[in-house]
Amino acid sequence: MVVGAPFPRNGSMPGQIEEVGPGAVFQVSFPRGERASLAIRADGERSELVVTARGGDAAAAEGWSAVLTGAQYLIDEVRKRRHARQAVVVVHGIGNQRPMATLRRFTAALAGPGEMWSKPDRVSRSYELRRHQLRGTHDRPSTDIFELYWADKVPGTKLKQITAWLRSLMLRRPADVSRRLRPVFYLSYGVLLTLVIASVLLAVAVGVDGVSRLFSGVAGLAKIGWVSFLLSVAGAAVNTVIISTLGDAARYFDDVPDNIAVRQSIRDSGMSLLRRLHTEGKYDRIVVVGHSLGSVIGYDLICRYWLEVHRSHGRPPIVQQAARQEFTGWLGKSIDTQADSNGYREAQRDLWREYRRLGQPWLITDLITLGSPLTFADTLLARSPDDLQTRVAQFELPVCPPRYDAGELTVNEKYLVDGHMRSIKMLNHGAPFAVVRWTNLHFPARWLLFGDPIGGPLAPVLGCGIKDVPVTTSPWIRRRTPLAHTAYWRRPPDDKSRSADDKKPEATRALLDAIELDSGRWLDKHMAQMPWQYFIAEEAGV
Repeated sequence: MVVGAPFPRNGSMPGQIEEVGPGAVFQVSFPRGERASLAIRADGERSELVVTARGGDAAAAEGWSAVLTGAQYLIDEVRKRRHARQAVVVVHGIGNQRPMATLRRFTAALAGPGEMWSKPDRVSRSYELRRHQLRGTHDRPSTDIFELYWADKVPGTKLKQITAWLRSLMLRRPADVSRRLRPVFYLSYGVLLTLVIASVLLAVAVGVDGVSRLFSGVAGLAKIGWVSFLLSVAGAAVNTVIISTLGDAARYFDDVPDNIAVRQSIRDSGMSLLRRLHTEGKYDRIVVVGHSLGSVIGYDLICRYWLEVHRSHGRPPIVQQAARQEFTGWLGKSIDTQADSNGYREAQRDLWREYRRLGQPWLITDLITLGSPLTFADTLLARSPDDLQTRVAQFELPVCPPRYDAGELTVNEKYLVDGHMRSIKMLNHGAPFAVVRWTNLHFPARWLLFGDPIGGPLAPVLGCGIKDVPVTTSPWIRRRTPLAHTAYWRRPPDDKSRSADDKKPEATRALLDAIELDSGRWLDKHMAQMPWQYFIAEEAGV
């Protein structure tokens, strides 16, 4: 339904939409000169159609017949649009990822045989990608799953770029490092100190000439064919492992000039995907799922797209913001218990629905992070824990719940409707997680070795409104070793080694609960409460 689109008419040629104005007011013309404007206005629970005819060459009755036929067409289109549809965006993690590999494993964990179709992906605009569609059920809306593929945006990583990043981390004071990383730092310092002492003792024991002869002997040994070959293979393997595992992280986290273009390219591709999902008028809810470094990218994309649309709104004649007032009551409170968490998340959902009814185009309801390095945000996103708090206070790094001082959560926007000035309070640029619920899944790790060494709880670092969910899986070698980092959407076999006292949910089950694919009941109810003109405006792209 765009400018130039045909407009139905009884027994004659269709008219044409000439203009779509603010508030979804359609200006329509017909071949014999009839002209009309159609506007749909909503007032709380009631909607009305306002038709204004402006005459023409034909008889008045025929003109009105055309207009009313067109109005019925609009109403039918709006009713069709009320069938909810949702999208899930999966952001892969580090490593030499191939297109579609993450998406296939992810979808296989969510859907059973016969529930998924592989469809062309016309949103990502990549010939390498497709979208997976889950059929709708009574409780589950039709769901499209997309992969944000970014591995091709990080070309030519060199070992020196990784060592430079690691060196910048190692040169920090222990007090400026995340508490969970301090044992690693102390161990690293101990190993380096041991090597230095050993080298000094060796030099003292055998003398400089003896050390020179020793290294000459080792160098000579390395020249032997098979020894040289083994050393070269081992060196290449180490280089490959280090570059493939740490290269992406070094290029994304280290904001030196060489990495800016890489960071910009990854974010540009993600922002383009989110814009198209929001503006094409096809979806009513979007969920972002990020694994490993992909969780950091997902967080960044939400924060940056929020900057573009957080002040956008419709032009409702009456503004009621009860959910905003209720949500404000949660700010400043400690969210410690399960009941508190449930209450806060319900307030977030109500606030999202309220702003959607007021015409805000934001569709993202949930961020789900899996094995997220954001648990080390005070080291990876800032120079120290104090620096992290400074950036949070300056709204550079949004947290959940949003940082709040009296009067700072919202900005007042004014607009004209029917000649009367109205005002609406819109959330500020640092408050995306007022309307986006954040769930973080992690395998608990002891001493950063026995479990997922990369993931961990986020609430202590980025806000008590984040729901941290420790998970488990089978067999034991998956959940008690670093292999756990790749097991978040792996359907495990039955495992008798799991303790009966282990009350943590299985990872795939927890992932399904967090995504809430069966959102049909509350989403359909929300759609029924949406004013008609916003559906039409989204269909028309205004």
